[in-house]
Amino acid sequence: INHPSTSKIEVDMMISPLMQEHVATSELICSFRDITDIKKIESELRNALDAEKELNKLKSSFTSMVSHEFRTPLTVINTSADILSNYFDQLSEDRRQKHLDKISKQINRVTRLMDDVLTLTQAEEKGFIFNPRYSNLKQLSQTIIEEVKIGYSNETYVIFNSEGDCS
Repeated sequence: INHPSTSKIEVDMMISPLMQEHVATSELICSFRDITDIKKIESELRNALDAEKELNKLKSSFTSMVSHEFRTPLTVINTSADILSNYFDQLSEDRRQKHLDKISKQINRVTRLMDDVLTLTQAEEKGFIFNPRYSNLKQLSQTIIEEVKIGYSNETYVIFNSEGDCS
C-alpha cells in the first residue's frame, strides 16, 4: 500500500461479509491496519536474538579453550608434584630442581592465563578500547613459542623462521 510518508507499508487486512438483518449480502467490508512498526520491531528482535546466539557460541568456545589451556599446565604441575612426592629420595638434586622449575613455570603460566581471562572479562564489561601499537612480530612469535614449549618435554622442538622486517 502506498502511504504519504513512505513508498510502502506492511498491513494486516481483514475482510468480512456485510450483513443486513442476519443475511449475507454481496458486499464486503475490508479494513487495513498499518503494522510496519510491528514488523520492524520483529526484525530487530530477530537480529538481536541471532547476535545473542552468536555471542553465546563464542562464549562457549572461549570457555572450552580456556579450560583446555588451564588443564595443560595443571597436568604438568600435578605430574611433577607426583614425581617429587613419590620418588624424591631417588631423584638427583638436579632432577628435583628441574621438576620444581617446571612447577614454577606452569604456575606462572596459569597466573598469566587467569590475568588474561580477567582482562577480557573486564574489557567486556567496560567495552573494548582500540589502541593499536607497533610490535615486533618476530619477538612476539618467539615469546609465544617459548610459552607453549613449557608444557612439553625437552625433546620437543619448534623451528621458527622469519623474513624481512617484522617490526
